[in-house]
Amino acid sequence: MQVRVPPHASALSRLRWHPSLTTAKLDGFKPVRLFTVSKRKNRLENDELSAIYFKRCSFFSPLEEICLRPNPKNVADNAALQKSHEGSALLAKIRKADFCIALHEKGKSLDSLKFAQLMQSVSETHDGISIVIGGPYGLSEPVLDRADVILSVSPMTLNHRVARLLLLEQLYRSYTINKNQKYHHE
Repeated sequence: MQVRVPPHASALSRLRWHPSLTTAKLDGFKPVRLFTVSKRKNRLENDELSAIYFKRCSFFSPLEEICLRPNPKNVADNAALQKSHEGSALLAKIRKADFCIALHEKGKSLDSLKFAQLMQSVSETHDGISIVIGGPYGLSEPVLDRADVILSVSPMTLNHRVARLLLLEQLYRSYTINKNQKYHHE
């Protein structure tokens, strides 16, 4: 039975009728924890496109976003201290057994197929995956040292919301590639 969605419905309300959502099951992929540093809590309902990809990804794997506050009191003008504080908070939350992916503008660039291969191999060898997006001053050296791989979604510096959207879309694309679903085109 085909359900028609009214043209005025938002993209978020149309989400449930995406073909890949009806065929995917939570199998084969490990839980993903997405860490962001932001002044305001990243409410997905206020960022409709990210919410769509977050929801689509959650059909393939448990997905959790942990948002940490960037600015401890009295360090607003001290970038190094702020980066250090954020790094300590991130390291305290990243599980030791997780495979850690840090996003950094100087990280390694992967195409979608290579990213899908990475996600598949990590799912076979680790209990979970932690993906870290830094705050306004980036990631501290201890966080970059903790990362098992440092990736770049762009050589440009991006706002964390844009980086998160790009990451969620590529995460969803990797799931569909690994499940041979029709989303990615060569």
